Amino acid sequence: MSKILIAGGGPEGRIGGSLREFAHALGIEVIAQGHVLLNGCFNELDTLVAEGAKEQINEGQDRKLSETIRSWVLAGHKPAHSIGHIQKSKFASWDPGEGALVLPEPIAEADAVILVGGSRGTFRTANLARWVAKPLLPVSNFGGAAGMLFDEEYENYLTRKPKGVSKDEFGLLNTYEPPDLSSFARDVVSLTGRMVAGTSVFVVMSFKKESDDTYGTIERTCKAFRYECNRTDKSNVSERIFSKIVQGIHASAFVIADVTHESVNVYYELGYAEALGKQVIVLAKEGTKLPFDTKDLPTLFWPDQTRLESELRNSVAKLTGRSAA
Repeated sequence: MSKILIAGGGPEGRIGGSLREFAHALGIEVIAQGHVLLNGCFNELDTLVAEGAKEQINEGQDRKLSETIRSWVLAGHKPAHSIGHIQKSKFASWDPGEGALVLPEPIAEADAVILVGGSRGTFRTANLARWVAKPLLPVSNFGGAAGMLFDEEYENYLTRKPKGVSKDEFGLLNTYEPPDLSSFARDVVSLTGRMVAGTSVFVVMSFKKESDDTYGTIERTCKAFRYECNRTDKSNVSERIFSKIVQGIHASAFVIADVTHESVNVYYELGYAEALGKQVIVLAKEGTKLPFDTKDLPTLFWPDQTRLESELRNSVAKLTGRSAA
C-alpha cells in the first residue's frame, strides 16, 4: 500500500471531457489497487480524483473514507471538496518564494506523485517532489506542465536511479491517445506502485528441504516478470533473522507465502505482511489443512510444480499488471 498524491489541473483551471474522465478514473484506481489517495483539495482536478476514490469505496471496498482519502487545505482558503479527511495546512501558500524552502504536507507524506496537466503550481509540486527524491510520474497526454515535465523526466530517467521500472515502461506516461482512459488510469497507478515498491518479492515459507522445489518455481516465475525473490534463509548477510524479515517485507513489491508446512515463523511473517497492508499471494499444496486464522485468506492450492507455475503466473500478472518475458 502506497500513499499517492495526484496533482495538476486543466488549462486556465478548466477541465474538459477526456481529462475529467481520466482524473475520475485515477481516483478509482488508487483505491482499487489498495493505495491511499493524498489530495491538495485545491481545484476541480482534486475534486474529480477524490470523487472517483469515494465512488470506488462505496462500491464495496471495505476501507474508510477518512483513512484512504486525505487532503490538506491552505490556511485561509476554502476546501474544493468535503470528501475524506481534510486537514488545515500550516501554510498559507506552498510556494516558497524568497523564504526558506518548505515541504507541503501532501508532498512530505506521499510515496509518489502523479501529475496531470497543470501550470505554474504543478511545476512547483514537481520541483519539491524532486527535492526529496519522490518518484514523479507526469502524464503527458493532457499537455500543460505535466507534458513538459514528462520530457524532462524521460530524458534524465536513468540518472534518477528509479526502482522497479525501466525507461521503456516509464514511457507508458507518454501513450498517444489511449483508446480506453479507464485502462490507462489502471496502468498509470500500477506503474506508480511498482516505482515505489521496487522489484523485490519477499517469499514466506518453511525452511524444510522439500520446500526447495517450490521456492525454485516461485523464483523462476518471479524472474519471468522481472522481480527478484528474497527469502531469509537464502541470504548470507550476517544479522539477526528478525531484522532481515522486517526489512525484506517492508522493501518488497509484494509477498508470496507458501503455507503448506505448518510453521509458527511462516504464520508470523504472513501476519506481519498483512498488518503492513502488503499484497500477498498465499500458496498451499492440495490437501493442506489451514489453521482457522488463515483459512479465510484467498489461497492458491497446487497439486504439482507445473500447475503451481501456471497458476502463479496468472496471479502475478493480475497483481502487477505486467506480462511475463
